[in-house]
Amino acid sequence: MLKSLRLKDFAIFKDVSIPFSEHLCIISGETGAGKSIMVDGMLALLGAKVDSTVVRDGSPEATVEGVFEIEEDSPLLNKFISDHGFESSPELAVKRTISAQGKSRVYINGSPSTLSILSELSKLLVDIHGQHEHQSLLDESTHIRLLDAYAGLDRQATQVNTSFTDLKHVIDAFEKLQSRIAGAKKEEELIRFQLSEINAANLKPGEDSTLEKEYNILSHAQRLLAELNIAYESLSGDENSAIINVHRSLKTLAGLQDIDPAIQQYTKRLDAVLVELKDAAADINNYLSRIELDPQKLEHTEQRIELLDRLKKKYGKTIMGIMEYAVSAEKQLKELGSLDEDLGGLQQKNAELEKELYSHAVELSKARKHAASGLGKKITNELKTLDMKDAVFDIRIEDTDAKDAITIKDRHMNANGIDSVTFYFSANPGFPPKPLTEIISGGELSRTMLAIKRVLVKASPVPVLVFDEIDTGIGGQTAETVGKKLKELSDYHQVICITHLHQIAAFGDYHISVSKHTSGGKTDVAVKVLDEKERVDEIARMLSGETVTELARKQAREFLRYVRETK
Repeated sequence: MLKSLRLKDFAIFKDVSIPFSEHLCIISGETGAGKSIMVDGMLALLGAKVDSTVVRDGSPEATVEGVFEIEEDSPLLNKFISDHGFESSPELAVKRTISAQGKSRVYINGSPSTLSILSELSKLLVDIHGQHEHQSLLDESTHIRLLDAYAGLDRQATQVNTSFTDLKHVIDAFEKLQSRIAGAKKEEELIRFQLSEINAANLKPGEDSTLEKEYNILSHAQRLLAELNIAYESLSGDENSAIINVHRSLKTLAGLQDIDPAIQQYTKRLDAVLVELKDAAADINNYLSRIELDPQKLEHTEQRIELLDRLKKKYGKTIMGIMEYAVSAEKQLKELGSLDEDLGGLQQKNAELEKELYSHAVELSKARKHAASGLGKKITNELKTLDMKDAVFDIRIEDTDAKDAITIKDRHMNANGIDSVTFYFSANPGFPPKPLTEIISGGELSRTMLAIKRVLVKASPVPVLVFDEIDTGIGGQTAETVGKKLKELSDYHQVICITHLHQIAAFGDYHISVSKHTSGGKTDVAVKVLDEKERVDEIARMLSGETVTELARKQAREFLRYVRETK
C-alpha cells in the first residue's frame, strides 16, 4: 500500500506531502489544478523517464518520495528486496531526485540504487492505468502472465521456466565443453611435454643450494689450491713456519722457569696455541687433499644449474614450486582425459531436459488455449457493463518467435514455453480486433484494465492500482457502474482513482482534493484530505460546476447516502 507521496520542487508543486489510505482513494480537482502532474510525480517515483523540465523554476533539483507498506504475504516483493540487499522492514521508502541538469539519483530504503532496479521494483508495487508508458497492458510480455494468473497456471509456468533455465545452462555448458575439447589436444600435448621435461630433470628438494656451493668451490679450485698451500706452508712447511717458531719459544721459556715460576703461565698458553696450530694445519692439509681440478665436473655442475634455472623460469621459482606444478599438471591431464566422458553426460542430461521441457510446455499450452476463450469472453462481458457495448476482447496464442527460443521437435520455446500470448481489442463494430498495444485510447485502456482486474481480482500480485482517465467519455449509469467496480476491486487492492465524475468519486473511502493558487507571482498546489462536510462540497462542485449551490449540496448528500446504502 502507498502510504504517502511527497513532491518537492516538482513542476508547480513547491513542497507537498500527500497521505493515502487503504481501499479506494479518490483524487479530484478542477481542470488544470495539478492532478496530472501528481500522476507524473508517481511515474517519476516508479522510474519513468523524466527530464529537467520537471524541476520547479529557480530550484536546483526536484524530489519525489514515496513510502509503501509491505504486506507479509508479498513473497515476490520481499524476495526482490532481499535479493538486491536492501534493508528489510515493514515499510519501503523510495526517493528520486532530478537535478536541473536532468541527472537522476535513486535511493531505496536509504541505499543508493539505479533507475533500472527501481523500474523492476515498481512493477511489483504499482500499476498505473491511463495514457501512460508505465501501463502494464502496453507491455505484451505481461499478457501471458495475466492469462496464467487467471487460469491458475502459475505452478506449471514456473515449472516450464525452471526446465528451460536448466536446459539453457546445460546447453551453455555443452558448448563450452565442446570448445574446450577442440583445444584440448594441443593443450594435452603441451602438458605432456612439460611433464616430460620436469620428470627428465629428476629433481631433488634442496638440490639447487647444494649445486651452488659445489659450483662455487669447483670454479675457484686453482685459487683455493694456491692460497691454501701458502697458508699450510706458513703454518708448518719450513724452519720459519709458525709451528717451528712456537716450538722455539716454548724451549726458551722452559729455561726461564727456574728463574721465575710465573713464566710457566706463558708456557701453558703457548702449548694451547701449538695444539690449535697443528689442528689447523692438519685440517687445511685434509681440505687440500679433497680439492679437485676437474673441468668436466665443473661443466656438468654448471649445466645442471642452468637447467634448474630454466625450469624455475617456466614452472616455479623454487624446486618445490616446479614439483608442485608437475602435480597440478598431472591432475589437469587426467581432467582432460575425462572430457569426452563429461560431454557424454551432458548430452544425456540435455536429452532428459529437452523431453521434460517439451512435455511441460505442451501441457501448459493446452491449458492456456483452454482458458483463453473463457477469459476473453469474461473481459468482453465486463467491458459491456463499462459503456463499451460493442467491444471485443480476444486472446490469441501463437507459437513463440522469441530471440532466446530453442527448438525441440521443430517447436520453438523459451522460458514461457511454446506460446506467445497477445491481447486483441476492438471498440467498434465492423472493425476486426487488433493488438491492444496498437489501437487503444487512454480511457479505453483504463476501463479495459479495470475489466481485467475485475476478472483477475485475486490473481494480481501488484498491491496498488492507479486509474487515470477512466472516466473519459462516460457518464450517468456507466460512471456509477465504474465507481461500483472500483470499490469492489479496492477490497483486494489499494485503488487510487483520479476522476472528474461525482458518480465515481462518491464510492471513495478517502477523498483528496487538489487545487492551484498563485502567490507572489508563483504558482503552487495545495492538497487536502477532505472531511465529510468538505467532501459534500467537492461532490457538489463536481455536480454543478464552479458555483456550488445549496441544491447541488443537497444532491451531493443524497447521492453519497445512496452510495453508502448500495455498497
